[in-house]
Amino acid sequence: ESEYLCWDATLQSWIASTNRPFRMPSFTTAQRDAYVGAVDGDMIYNTDVSRFQGLVNSVWVDLNV
Repeated sequence: ESEYLCWDATLQSWIASTNRPFRMPSFTTAQRDAYVGAVDGDMIYNTDVSRFQGLVNSVWVDLNV
């Protein structure tokens, strides 16, 4: 049986799951920009622009081509 990693918002951590796919955190651009505590390597799905984005050198960049 396949195992998936899923974010548990209640636990604020990644958990292994065998019954659902990985779900990346979704933010609007305003929510993303207001988020305090982001570090290089963080990834989100930006619902305003329908893009996966990652934080690189403290700048949010589109990850999809």
